[in-house]
Amino acid sequence: MEMAVIELMQDFSEIVHYGHTGIPLYIRTADLAAYPGMSAPCHWHDDIEWIFIISGKMCYYINGKRILLNEKDSLMVKPVKCTMVIHIKSRIVVFYVFCFIRLYLAAIKSYCKNMLRLLLKMLIVNTFIFMQNRQEDRR
Repeated sequence: MEMAVIELMQDFSEIVHYGHTGIPLYIRTADLAAYPGMSAPCHWHDDIEWIFIISGKMCYYINGKRILLNEKDSLMVKPVKCTMVIHIKSRIVVFYVFCFIRLYLAAIKSYCKNMLRLLLKMLIVNTFIFMQNRQEDRR
C-alpha cells in the first residue's frame, strides 16, 4: 500500500491536490492505514470537507473538539477549521473524503434556480408526457 501524504504550508494549511485541472474538487476513497501512524496531522483548508466512514472507526478533531465517527457516519466540516484524524482500536478504517470550494455551493444553487425557472416556463407553454416503452399515437 502506498503511503498517503498530506502536504502542509507553514501555517498548517493543506495543499489540496484536486483531481482535475481547473475543477477544484477532491474526491477519494482512503484507508487510514496508508497514513503515517494511522492519523492525519492537524491541518486546515479553504474547502468544505465531507467525510463518510465506509468501515472502522475514527476520531475526528475539529478545532480541538473530539468527534467519534463509526461505520456509515458522515461529517461535513466548514472551511478554515483545524482538523485532525486518528484511528480508534481498528486496523482498518476506510472512508470517502470530498473537498470542494464553498463558492461551488452558491453556483450550484444559482444553477438549480435557473433550471427550475426554465422548466416552469416550458411547462406553462407545453405539456410533457413521460411514457415508458410506449409509442405515440399519431392518428
